[in-house]
Amino acid sequence: MTARILVVDDEPDVELLLKQVFRHFIEEQHYHFSFVNSGLEALGILKADNQLIDVLMLDINMPDIDGLTLLDYLAGSSFDGITIIVSAYGDMDNIRTAMNRGAFDFILKPIQLTDLQATLDKAIIQVRAQRESQRIKVLEELKTRFFSNITHEFRTPLTLIMTLAKDLLDRQDLTKSVHQDLMSILRNSNHLLRLINQLLDLAKLEANKMGISLQQSDLLQFLEQLVNGFRAQAKQQSMLLITDLQVKGIWLFDADKLEKIILNLVSNALKFTAEGGTVTITATPFTSGSSLESLPSVGVGPSQRQGLQLTVSDTGVGLTQDQQAHLFDRFYQADPSMTRAYEGTGIGLALVKELCDLLGGEITVTSKPGQGSAFSVWLPMEPLNEELTPIQTSDVLWPLAGNAPAEMHQPAPVIQVQDLPGESEESPLILIVEDNQDLRMFLARALGKLYRVLTATNGREAWDIITHELPELIISDVMMPFMNGFELCQRVKQTPETSHIAVMLLTAKAGQDSRIDGLNAGANDYLPKPFHTDELRLRVRNLLTYQQQLRTFYQQLFRQPDSSLNQSLGTDDFMQQLYAAIDDNLDNAELTVEVLATAVSVSQRTLHRKLQALIGMNASDLIRSYRLKRAAQMLREGQSITSAAYATGFENLAYFSTRFKELYTMTPTEYIKSR
Repeated sequence: MTARILVVDDEPDVELLLKQVFRHFIEEQHYHFSFVNSGLEALGILKADNQLIDVLMLDINMPDIDGLTLLDYLAGSSFDGITIIVSAYGDMDNIRTAMNRGAFDFILKPIQLTDLQATLDKAIIQVRAQRESQRIKVLEELKTRFFSNITHEFRTPLTLIMTLAKDLLDRQDLTKSVHQDLMSILRNSNHLLRLINQLLDLAKLEANKMGISLQQSDLLQFLEQLVNGFRAQAKQQSMLLITDLQVKGIWLFDADKLEKIILNLVSNALKFTAEGGTVTITATPFTSGSSLESLPSVGVGPSQRQGLQLTVSDTGVGLTQDQQAHLFDRFYQADPSMTRAYEGTGIGLALVKELCDLLGGEITVTSKPGQGSAFSVWLPMEPLNEELTPIQTSDVLWPLAGNAPAEMHQPAPVIQVQDLPGESEESPLILIVEDNQDLRMFLARALGKLYRVLTATNGREAWDIITHELPELIISDVMMPFMNGFELCQRVKQTPETSHIAVMLLTAKAGQDSRIDGLNAGANDYLPKPFHTDELRLRVRNLLTYQQQLRTFYQQLFRQPDSSLNQSLGTDDFMQQLYAAIDDNLDNAELTVEVLATAVSVSQRTLHRKLQALIGMNASDLIRSYRLKRAAQMLREGQSITSAAYATGFENLAYFSTRFKELYTMTPTEYIKSR
């Protein structure tokens, strides 16, 4: 990048000197010098476009506007470059004045060119760093404003979706399938609304616009209602949810923020705990003698050292020391890989930490990998003795997954192949690989009326199905546990037995880099989320139609008498292996499908399905057609009919002649005469 330097000096020798000394830098476009001989002229250039100038080399003694006066003016202008004073007036008063008015450095005349070179380099580095810092600051402000605006925009359509879904659920004429779809809509809308509210809260916290709203409520009742919202989920996941809530009476606290803290901590604990695990929630009051001595005051009344100690512990995966160090950073993911087993945004715990800070509390975590985690929160709040009417929890809760009706937590039925009718046993077989259960079920239902459908929850499970069933199309997510979609696609395309299978990547990672990664892995199509169901069906139909057209083409090509063996899928690795195996047993009349399958290390079923997918032929037809083409090749080379027949495994000359005529519409004798 060329550094633009404006030299303001009324001595004509300065221009000649700098052009001579820095001629190599100018020729190589490291520096671009502009020269003016008055402060007024320099001011005009800077006003016209101050972004063009990186460094201003300024003399003090000049006509119209002297250098120090110009420097003083620039301090209050939009000029964001760096100023270097170059002057013969090097007394201490001038130096002090120049530095106080914002000069980066002061160089005395006569100029020491090595000093000037070093000063210019430092100034250029400095101005670029300042501008980059300013650019990042502006981008951060734009990002914050964008998140705030877009999350607000999301709330209106989400409210409409949720309202309509709830209204439809009240109807009595819904089929089971429609009811499940509506429940999925409502459940996922609630989850999306929760994420949106968290983003809004983070934006408010960042802008210092979130205040504290204290209310009086029965703390025990409040906590019990929150925890009870998770019991159905815990039961569904075969977990034990234990509570020890040793609080009672009316307390003064910010119910909205306490709710968000608890819901995020309990949601995380359930998410990262395997089936059969335990999540424990304890709540006890603390005083200055029983817990933290140095909790800051947040204006909650006279008893500043009283409050609530809340602990949420689990027997889940646990965290390393390094993960714990960044756990409360915004958007941090303990497992950032595309194979992580848990969904998440990295917002929840960051929000919990900032809410605790806002309330004057503290949060800590203790954890060991494989031994679970315990999050402890201390919040200053005041217990009250008066008998007051407590607020209702529903008055302060916003709709979250944890507060959804119990029926929303019922496990969705697992989609089995037999549940999806398809058109017939001859319908194309599709494998859907998606770790999100709702989306997996939706895709299966959307395609199950037209095709036979199998489902898998991750790439590793999918690979087992692929090698056994050889589907004609795989629709796969990218971010999945154990094996991501890119890895699965690459394995499918690089394995000879499965390389013919079409792969469509269906994912929220719609960026250009992700598309290129998917195509590099061999994907046939890439459909970003969110998608339109009709578009998905059309893309699936087009891929399957292309597969069928390709299969028909190769089948016709293989059956054409005049096509060479190299034309018949000669570039396909699996077919090349088959050809080599048949060649090795070309004169063996006892060559069977079982022997051929063993030679290429696949089962007879896999061999049959692979050949049907590629050329629409079974293995017996392939062996016979291949042998006849090799026999025709031998006849063209001058071998006798008997020799060619025995060399290609035909022990009965009459049978050989009959089969040869079926393919070439002429007997072997006629074939020789026609050449």
